[in-house]
Amino acid sequence: MGGPVRKIIPAAAAIAVAALLTAACSSSGSSQTSAGTTPGNGSKGDAAGVAQAKAFIAPFAKGTQVTLNIPLKERPAPGKQIYWLQNNIPDELSVTSGFNAAAKLLGWHVHTLVVSPGDPSQVNSAVQQAVTAGAGFIAVDTAPIQEYQQAMDAAKAAHIPVFGLFGTDQPEGATNGLYQQIGPSDFSLFGSITANYNIAASNGTAHELLVDVPSFTVLGPMVAAEKAAYAKNCPTTCSLYVLNLSPAQADNSSEAASIVVSYLQEHPQTKYVRFAYGGVLSTDFTDALKAANLGSSGIVVDGSNPVLSNLQEVLAGTQQMWVGLPLALSAWYTVDAMARYSEGMSLASSQLPTLPTQMLTKSDVTQPINPQGYAGPPGYESVFENLWHVS
Repeated sequence: MGGPVRKIIPAAAAIAVAALLTAACSSSGSSQTSAGTTPGNGSKGDAAGVAQAKAFIAPFAKGTQVTLNIPLKERPAPGKQIYWLQNNIPDELSVTSGFNAAAKLLGWHVHTLVVSPGDPSQVNSAVQQAVTAGAGFIAVDTAPIQEYQQAMDAAKAAHIPVFGLFGTDQPEGATNGLYQQIGPSDFSLFGSITANYNIAASNGTAHELLVDVPSFTVLGPMVAAEKAAYAKNCPTTCSLYVLNLSPAQADNSSEAASIVVSYLQEHPQTKYVRFAYGGVLSTDFTDALKAANLGSSGIVVDGSNPVLSNLQEVLAGTQQMWVGLPLALSAWYTVDAMARYSEGMSLASSQLPTLPTQMLTKSDVTQPINPQGYAGPPGYESVFENLWHVS
């Protein structure tokens, strides 16, 4: 992902909708994760669980901050060469901009190698290219090590550390060649935030449809966290149904919308629709709801990792809440880890850092909307300037 997701095999209707839904469920393994009950009008969920849900989401209403707080030993030496493998999807440009800005502050240089996500040969070749060029550091977005094991072995032999963004491999340093991984903890947090938001907003009666793409493995912790949140805070009066789409379905916005609307027509008690990520997966959903005469049915739409169009819908009132993922800032965190490595410092404090985030509702989206969707806390650059002794 740069961007929220990547197809591992990626990033996020005039069809017979009943047949589409059947195909989507049977081929990709949708699952009912909490049976729950169907509350009657005016019914309420467990008061203690609702209170716990509200308490959990409270810190994210105004946004969290950069948590890195251990300064470098000294200002990093200039001239380091970062080779960054950018997936050729639009969201990646935000990550690239973050790498360029952070590297410039240190007097380092970024070489961007564009690859097609889901094509292991391109990833392996790009990593090998970086090794041959004598990279100081290599940054890989979402690709599992198994896709570029040959090139990773070359990087290890050349003592070139690799840093990951939004992948699922655990960083083991010299053992597997990966020294940091940004992502899994963020998506787990997103799942907890969204589930608890829906529990609180519904007063403990949420019946949620989670639209997921299981081939994007970084989303796995998010789904697990949603299930856990409902099991803890709303086990009997809420329900969660996970609708698994294939990558091809997720990349066809009208098809994805048709499948989701079909589910809602067959399950009218479902009033919460949560998209695993923003962008194409949710692009045509509002129009599809209106076409099916569900536009005024009280359906709450939310998700995580919004793009510009999602925040525009939040302002318009057609979508309610998105949990932000600061893509450019993820690159700053990665460069910070590279700088610590260059000075022989421990990476323990930044092995799996959770990036700042915020629940973005109508009152939180300012105009003009940032093209990145969510950029992180204002002025975060100054935190790194102080940590890196370049202020």
